[in-house]
Amino acid sequence: MSHEERNNIASLLAGLLVNIYIISRLANLYSDGSLNGADSIMVWARAILWAIPIGIATVIICIILFNILFAIAERDPKPSFVVDERDQAIKSYGMHFTMVIVSIAFFGGVVALAFGANTLHVLIAMFFGFSLGDLIGNFAKLIRYRYDV
Repeated sequence: MSHEERNNIASLLAGLLVNIYIISRLANLYSDGSLNGADSIMVWARAILWAIPIGIATVIICIILFNILFAIAERDPKPSFVVDERDQAIKSYGMHFTMVIVSIAFFGGVVALAFGANTLHVLIAMFFGFSLGDLIGNFAKLIRYRYDV
């Protein structure tokens, strides 16, 4: 298993953890009525602003822990961190999936706003569309690593 493949698996896990956190945070905000008032977009934005550094830290911690655990499991004191052309090609492959999904989410959000959709709901949907794009891109990379000929 290459270094980039290990990082990809850790990123998938971290992405799922961050999404679970955000869903629970939004559920709490909805249940206590914070997202029902006139300042609901500001409350949502503050929650997301906190989620961004939490997400970055979660990804970094997951990658470090996953690489440490992998090195211990493989009994390899010096794992390889080499990134070759194949890794770069697979990274580009996953990025194509991510960009297509993110573009669709953004365009869909703009269209929804143009037709009078609730701004808060559109922002939430766009955020999860962006997150879905990242997860699908990472999943596509993982499939490519596993089944690339």
